[in-house]
Amino acid sequence: MAKALPFNGTTAILVLVAAAVTIYALKFESGRQVFSSSAEAFENLDPPDIISLEITRGAADEGGQSSRVLLERRGEFEWDIKEPVKFRGFVPRIKGILWEIADMINVGEVPADAADASTWCAASGPQVPDVTVSFTTRKGRRHTIEVGRQLPGLKDDVYVRIGGEAGKLIITRSSVRTAFAAGLEDLRSIALVPIAPVDCTELSVSGHENANKSFRREEKSSRWRFAEGSPFAGLLADRMITEDLLTDLNSWRIKDFVQPKDVTADFLRERGLDTPRLKLEVVHRRGDRINLEVGNTFSRNTEELTWLRSAGDGIVFSGAVGPVEKLLGEAEKFRTQKVFDFSGVEFSEVRCRGAGGEFVLKPAGRDSTEGAAKGWLVERPGSSDSFTGDAQVVAEACAELRSLLIRKFSDPAAGAPQGEEPLGEIIVKTETGESHTLRILHRSKDPLDSKFNAFVAERSGDSSRFLIFSKWPGRAEIGAEVFRERSISQLDPGNVAEVVVSRGKTKWVLAFLAGTWSFGGDQDVLEGKKLDEAVVNKVILALQRGRFRVVSFAPGLEKESYEELGIGTHDFHLRLQLRTFVEDGEHKGFRTITVGSSQTIAGEKGFHYGRVDSFASPFLLDSNFPALLEKLAIHLSSITGER
Repeated sequence: MAKALPFNGTTAILVLVAAAVTIYALKFESGRQVFSSSAEAFENLDPPDIISLEITRGAADEGGQSSRVLLERRGEFEWDIKEPVKFRGFVPRIKGILWEIADMINVGEVPADAADASTWCAASGPQVPDVTVSFTTRKGRRHTIEVGRQLPGLKDDVYVRIGGEAGKLIITRSSVRTAFAAGLEDLRSIALVPIAPVDCTELSVSGHENANKSFRREEKSSRWRFAEGSPFAGLLADRMITEDLLTDLNSWRIKDFVQPKDVTADFLRERGLDTPRLKLEVVHRRGDRINLEVGNTFSRNTEELTWLRSAGDGIVFSGAVGPVEKLLGEAEKFRTQKVFDFSGVEFSEVRCRGAGGEFVLKPAGRDSTEGAAKGWLVERPGSSDSFTGDAQVVAEACAELRSLLIRKFSDPAAGAPQGEEPLGEIIVKTETGESHTLRILHRSKDPLDSKFNAFVAERSGDSSRFLIFSKWPGRAEIGAEVFRERSISQLDPGNVAEVVVSRGKTKWVLAFLAGTWSFGGDQDVLEGKKLDEAVVNKVILALQRGRFRVVSFAPGLEKESYEELGIGTHDFHLRLQLRTFVEDGEHKGFRTITVGSSQTIAGEKGFHYGRVDSFASPFLLDSNFPALLEKLAIHLSSITGER
C-alpha cells in the first residue's frame, strides 16, 4: 500500500540530500561505521494503522516511576488517554506523533559492533533513552522506538533504536525528539465539549430547577425540539439560540487540571462539586457523550472561572465561566419565536379555510436545479374551478408563513369566545411529508394592537396560544380570489385595431389605419384641434401583457353596489372597448374594461373599482390606469366638443 507523505517533492529531495550528507560525514569524516539506507523505518505504515501509543520519557525515579502516557484510538478519529489518568486526548498533537512515526526515515544503520553502538544514548554513563515510544497496529504488531542523543556535529540527526535491545540502531531526523517530547499536559485535550454544533444530536441541562431543559435534533430537518421530560416537550426550540449555545460550548476551554490525589471529599464540597449546580450532557451523532458537572465560580486575577468535573471519570479542572449563564437560562428563553421552522424545506401544499371558503395553493411544477416552484395553481376542493395564482402574491404569502413570529405567548384560556368559530385555518404540507396547522382564533383584544393585523392563534402540537401579526386572516376572509393572477391582460399593443372610449352616454370611436389613429364613423375634431395619438398609445401600452396589474380582487362586492361605484352595466364612470386584428378564437384576455369613480379604501384615496368581460369578479385598481383613461376621455371631449 502506497503511503501519501504530508510533504511535497522538494522537501523529499532535500531530505535525501541531507541523508547523503549525513552518510558521507559518518563514513569519511568521523570514521564511524554505518550502513547506508535512506528508506522508511516502518515500511507501508499509515497513521490510521496505529491504534495505541505508549510514551515514556526519561528514566524511572527512585520510586520506580517514570513519565508515562498510554493512549488508545477510539473509533476512526478520536483518542483517549488511559494512563496515568483517563481523559480525552488532544487529537492534533497525537496526529503529529503518528505522522512522525509513519514518516520516519532510516538515514543510516549503525552496526552492533560499531563504536557508536555503545554510546548512542550518552557519550558516557548509563545508556537510557530520552524517550521511548511503543505503538500497536491494527494487525496486532507492536513496535518500540527509543530516541537517543544527537549525533556529534550533526544537529539535524539523532540515534534511534527500533525493536528494543535486540533491534537495530539507526540514524533519523531529529524532529522525532520534538514530536515525542509531548507529555501528559500536551496530550490531554483542553476542550470541554469537543463536539461541533453540526455533529450534536442531543443537549441536556439539569440540576437547577429553573434551568432544566433538554433538546433533540430532528434527523431530516435538523430542527431542534424540546425532548420528552423537558418543559415544552415536543415543541420547537429556537434554532439560532440553541446552536449559539452549542458554539459557545464547543469553544469552552479548560484552564487547569487538578491532580487526582488532591480531589478529596472536602475539596469537592468547598468547590460546589459534591452537589453541582448544573449537569450538562452533549451527545455526538456517533453516540459519544460528554458529561460535565458545574460547581462554584471564582475569580483569579481579573478572570472569572468556574470549577468543573468530568462526570464519567471524575477528573476535576477549572475553566472560564464561558456559557454558564446561558446554561442557567430558563427553558422559556429557548422557545422559538418563529411559529414554524421551514428552513431548508419546500411547500407541497398550502390549504386555507375561512369565511371566504376553502382553497388550496399547489406548485405548478418545480425548477429542476433549485427545487423552487415554477408557478402556483389555486384550487377549490370539490370544484373544477382552478386558476393560475399570482406568483408575486403567493411568494409574499408563503414568505410570511416562513417568517411568521410569535410576538408573545398568552394565557391558554384566551381562546376564541364561547361558540365563536376560528377566523381561519392554514395547513402547510412540505415535501418532506410533514403537516403543520395554524389556527387563527380571533382578533387581539388589546387596544395597543388595534393598529396592527394582530390575532391570537395556536398551532398543531402545541397547547399554548400566542399573538401574531399576519395578513392571512384577511386572505382567509376573501378566499381564493386573493391569489388570482393579477396580471390579467394578454394584450399585444400591436394587435389593437380599434378602441371605443365611453364616459356616461358619450362614446368616442378610434381606428388604427395606415399606421395612424383617427376617428371612426361620423365623428370629427373641432376646427383647430388635433388628435394627440401619444395619449391614445399610453392607454394601450398601459394594458400591455405583463404590465397591467390589479391591486386585489373583490369577489364579495355586492352587485347592487356596482352602479353606485361606477362599474355597472348601464351606469359607469369610464369604459374602454378593444377590437384587435386577432381572430376571436385566438383572442386571450379581455375586450372590455370598466373603471369606476375614485374611492377611499381603508383611509387611502385614489382607488378605483374595475370590471372586465372575461370574468365576473370585480377588482381594485390603483390610480395609474384610471388617470390615463380619464386623461384620454378629457382630451377626446376637448377636441370633439362632446361631453
